[in-house]
Amino acid sequence: VVFFIAVSWAMELEVSVPLPQRQQKVAALISNRCLGQAAAALKLEDYLNTVPLAASGETREALGRKAPADAMEALLGAAVLAGGLEAACAVMRQLPWFGTEDGDGYAVPLGSPTDAASWLGAAVVRLSCSAWVLCHHPELSAQGLSDLRQELLTQGDASSKRSGTGCGAGPTWFPIRFASDLYPVIPLVL
Repeated sequence: VVFFIAVSWAMELEVSVPLPQRQQKVAALISNRCLGQAAAALKLEDYLNTVPLAASGETREALGRKAPADAMEALLGAAVLAGGLEAACAVMRQLPWFGTEDGDGYAVPLGSPTDAASWLGAAVVRLSCSAWVLCHHPELSAQGLSDLRQELLTQGDASSKRSGTGCGAGPTWFPIRFASDLYPVIPLVL
């Protein structure tokens, strides 16, 4: 969900911002490090209900370092469900870590990675997006093609047509290769 929000925000950037820089900013926004910083700034750990897993009662250790980032991601997902993508983007812009790093006026989390591929591989994105879509919209699976999906897959010129054939049981059918490919899909997915 955070990926969809970050991509939607990246699409709002000026056209002059090159695609690799947009991809780096998206990767930085969805990293566990940045989500963890946002959770820490909001003191989200204080609201996580935990039970000690060890006899020593160490809940912080049992909770793990990634749990606050996961909770922050869940809150952003709840914002999408409650108010839509625009509401989630508005929430994301208000987060304490959503400040500028390079002075150009665009929000970039501090400590953003230098290489988007270090945080986000194309295969992981396709798998995650496909799993989410198939979980929430089973009618879009290879076994149950909807008329809308078939229409979307056959639109465009001959070089960009995607057909329903060759869609195996796996999630490789999801047509995302770059962040710029995702923007037209977001309204359909949500």
